[in-house]
Amino acid sequence: ESVGQRESVELYGQCQRLCSVCSKENVHRHALRLLLHLHRKVLPSRLESLVKTLEPPKQSSEPVRELYTQLTEKLDSQKKSPPTAPEPPTLDLGLHPVTVPPAVPTTPPL
Repeated sequence: ESVGQRESVELYGQCQRLCSVCSKENVHRHALRLLLHLHRKVLPSRLESLVKTLEPPKQSSEPVRELYTQLTEKLDSQKKSPPTAPEPPTLDLGLHPVTVPPAVPTTPPL
Protein backbone atom coordinates (compact mmCIF):
# COMPACT_ATOMS: atom_id res chain seq x y z
CA GLU A 1 0.00 0.00 0.00
CA SER A 2 1.53 3.30 -1.07
CA VAL A 3 1.55 6.53 0.92
CA GLY A 4 -1.04 8.05 -1.43
CA GLN A 5 -3.39 5.12 -0.93
CA ARG A 6 -2.98 5.33 2.85
CA GLU A 7 -3.82 9.05 2.77
CA SER A 8 -6.80 8.29 0.57
CA VAL A 9 -8.07 5.69 3.03
CA GLU A 10 -7.60 8.11 5.95
CA LEU A 11 -9.42 10.90 4.11
CA TYR A 12 -12.22 8.53 3.19
CA GLY A 13 -12.59 7.36 6.78
CA GLN A 14 -12.62 10.88 8.16
CA CYS A 15 -15.27 12.04 5.70
CA GLN A 16 -17.40 8.97 6.36
CA ARG A 17 -17.21 9.54 10.14
CA LEU A 18 -18.06 13.22 9.75
CA CYS A 19 -21.05 12.48 7.57
CA SER A 20 -22.41 9.64 9.67
CA VAL A 21 -21.90 11.22 13.10
CA CYS A 22 -22.99 14.78 12.38
CA SER A 23 -25.99 15.75 10.40
CA LYS A 24 -25.30 19.44 10.93
CA GLU A 25 -25.28 21.44 7.77
CA ASN A 26 -21.96 23.19 8.38
CA VAL A 27 -20.20 19.82 8.70
CA HIS A 28 -21.88 18.67 5.49
CA ARG A 29 -20.75 21.85 3.73
CA HIS A 30 -17.16 21.53 4.97
CA ALA A 31 -16.99 17.86 3.96
CA LEU A 32 -18.17 18.82 0.47
CA ARG A 33 -15.56 21.57 0.25
CA LEU A 34 -12.85 19.20 1.41
CA LEU A 35 -13.81 16.62 -1.18
CA LEU A 36 -14.08 19.29 -3.87
CA HIS A 37 -10.43 20.20 -3.30
CA LEU A 38 -9.00 16.74 -2.60
CA HIS A 39 -11.06 14.47 -4.86
CA ARG A 40 -8.00 13.58 -6.98
CA LYS A 41 -6.36 11.94 -3.96
CA VAL A 42 -9.32 9.68 -3.22
CA LEU A 43 -9.56 6.26 -4.83
CA PRO A 44 -12.38 6.15 -7.42
CA SER A 45 -14.37 3.44 -5.60
CA ARG A 46 -14.25 5.39 -2.33
CA LEU A 47 -14.98 8.65 -4.10
CA GLU A 48 -18.19 7.20 -5.53
CA SER A 49 -19.26 6.09 -2.06
CA LEU A 50 -18.48 9.50 -0.56
CA VAL A 51 -20.41 11.33 -3.27
CA LYS A 52 -23.45 9.15 -2.55
CA THR A 53 -23.08 9.73 1.18
CA LEU A 54 -22.73 13.49 0.74
CA GLU A 55 -25.79 13.83 -1.48
CA PRO A 56 -27.79 16.57 0.22
CA PRO A 57 -31.27 15.80 1.56
CA LYS A 58 -34.21 17.74 0.14
CA GLN A 59 -34.40 20.02 3.18
CA SER A 60 -30.73 21.12 2.91
CA SER A 61 -29.83 24.72 2.19
CA GLU A 62 -28.90 26.19 -1.17
CA PRO A 63 -25.13 26.46 -0.42
CA VAL A 64 -24.92 22.74 0.34
CA ARG A 65 -26.82 21.80 -2.80
CA GLU A 66 -24.66 24.18 -4.83
CA LEU A 67 -21.42 22.65 -3.48
CA TYR A 68 -22.72 19.17 -4.25
CA THR A 69 -23.57 20.26 -7.79
CA GLN A 70 -20.09 21.76 -8.23
CA LEU A 71 -18.52 18.52 -7.05
CA THR A 72 -20.58 16.29 -9.34
CA GLU A 73 -19.98 18.61 -12.32
CA LYS A 74 -16.24 18.59 -11.67
CA LEU A 75 -16.18 14.80 -11.42
CA ASP A 76 -18.29 14.44 -14.58
CA SER A 77 -16.04 16.78 -16.55
CA GLN A 78 -12.99 14.78 -15.49
CA LYS A 79 -14.61 11.54 -16.62
CA LYS A 80 -15.38 13.04 -20.04
CA SER A 81 -11.97 14.56 -20.70
CA PRO A 82 -9.18 12.02 -21.16
CA PRO A 83 -6.08 12.62 -19.11
CA THR A 84 -3.50 14.57 -21.02
CA ALA A 85 -0.04 13.15 -21.43
CA PRO A 86 2.59 15.29 -19.79
CA GLU A 87 4.70 17.22 -22.24
CA PRO A 88 8.27 16.02 -22.52
CA PRO A 89 10.68 18.49 -20.97
CA THR A 90 12.50 20.74 -23.38
CA LEU A 91 16.22 20.45 -23.62
CA ASP A 92 16.79 24.18 -23.85
CA LEU A 93 19.79 24.70 -21.63
CA GLY A 94 20.26 28.34 -22.52
CA LEU A 95 23.38 27.64 -24.56
CA HIS A 96 24.10 29.63 -27.68
CA PRO A 97 24.76 27.74 -30.90
CA VAL A 98 28.42 27.59 -31.91
CA THR A 99 29.57 27.17 -35.48
CA VAL A 100 32.35 24.68 -35.94
CA PRO A 101 34.77 25.23 -38.83
CA PRO A 102 35.13 22.31 -41.20
CA ALA A 103 37.88 19.88 -40.27
CA VAL A 104 41.11 20.43 -42.17
CA PRO A 105 42.91 17.20 -42.94
CA THR A 106 46.31 17.19 -41.35
CA THR A 107 49.26 15.54 -42.87
CA PRO A 108 51.90 14.04 -40.67
CA PRO A 109 55.27 15.82 -40.81
CA LEU A 110 57.96 14.21 -42.99
